[in-house]
Amino acid sequence: MNQATVEAVKAVSTSMVVILLALIIIVIVVSYLIGRITKMKGIKELELLKLVYKDLDTEIQSIDWDSFHTIINSCRDEELLAQAKTIHSQMKDVEEVMVTVNTLIHSFDKKKLKNSRIKDIEKVITYIRSIIESQESKIHKLKDNINLITESEPQRKHKAVHAIKKTIEVKRELVKEEKKKMDEINNSVEREHSVFAKGLVINGDVSIDTSLIMSGEINGNLTCEEYVELGENAVVNGDVSAASLVVQKSKVVGNIKVVREVTIGDGAYVKGDVEAEVLTVSGMVEGNISARSEVSLTKDAQVLGNIEAAYIDIERGAKISGSMKTGDDSSNNK
Repeated sequence: MNQATVEAVKAVSTSMVVILLALIIIVIVVSYLIGRITKMKGIKELELLKLVYKDLDTEIQSIDWDSFHTIINSCRDEELLAQAKTIHSQMKDVEEVMVTVNTLIHSFDKKKLKNSRIKDIEKVITYIRSIIESQESKIHKLKDNINLITESEPQRKHKAVHAIKKTIEVKRELVKEEKKKMDEINNSVEREHSVFAKGLVINGDVSIDTSLIMSGEINGNLTCEEYVELGENAVVNGDVSAASLVVQKSKVVGNIKVVREVTIGDGAYVKGDVEAEVLTVSGMVEGNISARSEVSLTKDAQVLGNIEAAYIDIERGAKISGSMKTGDDSSNNK
């Protein structure tokens, strides 16, 4: 190998060493910059997590604990008391977790983060973030529940009354629709009447398939497939069954069972149980009343018996001696 070749080989080797050193320096610089950027990002994210923590801690501190503990100590509602105790226990657990998070956040200052490895920083930030996010939803939910429990008694009653009014409005609308349907049915019925005049007395059961208007007297059961109107001074000593019934200043001693609507007018007297879809009372009933939709009692109504209906409308002045049951309510109101 001549001198020229040796010099060439040395030159190439020197160049490769220089290039390799340059690459190493570049890698070191890039790694340093990436690490610095990552650490700065970690420091900023940690500062943001501190702010989030402060907001959550402020929410916890804003809870009216005095009122909450007063409720727990004085509450007689077992269900509400159990709910309050559960919430209190859950909030204590949250507070303990938040104390741990606070300690962890403040144990990593800027200097310590700068001297930590990138993997360690990312691991700590991810861990703290996951805990704060999980506790944030719990705190909001628990605070809402606590606010509901610590509401004043008038507020709770107001909400309960509002809910009852909404229910009654819905039922009233349903009853109106039912009445409208029945009115349409009644209007469509052919008005071919049979008439029992005043002074006519029938001893025995009567069955008729047309509408009936009577002012006489029946000593027996009355069955009609259509509309029945008991006019002034009419008397039925027996059970009455019809599609619909109006009792005007007349008397029925027996049970009444009607498919659609019963109207017991002012001055009318019924001694027996009454069952219908819709029932309006302005007279006197000695017996139990049952309506699948609505019972309406005017100011002149007198009922000596129990009332059961989906909805009961009572006008001031009506007299009732018995229990009332509405909708799915299983309790009786005297």
